[in-house]
Amino acid sequence: MSSIEASPFAFGRWHGDAWNGDQISEPFKQASDGRKVTVGSPYYAVFRESASMNVPWGQSVQFDFKLTDGSVHFIENTPGWFSPKVSEGKLGIGSSFLHINLADQSVSTRVEMSHAQTGPVHLNVRGTINNQGLFSAHGDNGMAAGALSAEGGHAAMLFEKKVEGGVFHGISTWSR
Repeated sequence: MSSIEASPFAFGRWHGDAWNGDQISEPFKQASDGRKVTVGSPYYAVFRESASMNVPWGQSVQFDFKLTDGSVHFIENTPGWFSPKVSEGKLGIGSSFLHINLADQSVSTRVEMSHAQTGPVHLNVRGTINNQGLFSAHGDNGMAAGALSAEGGHAAMLFEKKVEGGVFHGISTWSR
């Protein structure tokens, strides 16, 4: 296994232009070129290049990932007939983590984020990963879903955290 592999992921927007501050998502058609959709949210889909998974499932191996890039936005609660107010938040790059345990196919992640309206917020969730490298985790008024690269060197993840006054939505890339 090599963590030198290039990231095979792209984030596609279902519709519209990128939100202010989003430097990593692409239009759906561009993100899907040569890739297949893995997981999605109402705003984004994670696309991954097609390749057979080559990780030692069931073995006593844990992958520890660091957050390498991402974007998080705060969407204010608004009545359904109004367009929601969306503003850029900040990600805690150094304090966020993603752990994948291949022995029991479990996933845990902590994502640190902040916004002027909420102050610091963190998402702590646990879940599972399947043999296709797709994972989901829930709890803590939030969720995360993502995909592992074929060789296990990279991961891409969508996440959501509900707080008073709104919800955080984010996209993130991770490497070991």
